[in-house]
Amino acid sequence: MEVHHGSYVIAFDIRIVRAQTRATAGTQDITVSGFGTPKAAYFIYSDAGTNATPDNDARYSVGMTDGTRHRCVFFKSDHNLANTNVSRGAYTNRIFDRNGANENGTFNAWITDGVRINIVDGGSGIFQKLLTVVLFTGDDLSARVDDVVFSTQNTLVHYTSMGFEADLMFTIGAGKT
Repeated sequence: MEVHHGSYVIAFDIRIVRAQTRATAGTQDITVSGFGTPKAAYFIYSDAGTNATPDNDARYSVGMTDGTRHRCVFFKSDHNLANTNVSRGAYTNRIFDRNGANENGTFNAWITDGVRINIVDGGSGIFQKLLTVVLFTGDDLSARVDDVVFSTQNTLVHYTSMGFEADLMFTIGAGKT
């Protein structure tokens, strides 16, 4: 992919892979043959175990890593309960989260052609669920995952801690104060 920025072009490579999380706790390698070593990754977790087969409850998480810093947000809503059982949250030490308990994925390492993650399960079923991973690499690519806190609505925030001028930015939020 190329991004034209004024008089120069920034070249980088993106690959998307969907995998099922492993059947037991531990590390899992997610790779794309010939991709090279990533510099950043974006993760989309759902509680569905197979394509085109929705789970009974809604659980969804989006996260990212630059290999050093990791962030994710999640929400869950249980189906067919007499009371409301919903939650949402954000973490700075995970790449995806199932429901705010000890059911999550964490970054382990960059590997040739992909990423190694840790699957942690607190006992209620993060195993064998769908995980979509977007991998980014390229000589011109710089990545940084960080937090920007908005104190009030409709407030302009100037973020200057990145160390470089961003050409593309991804944001996630959990709707928390």
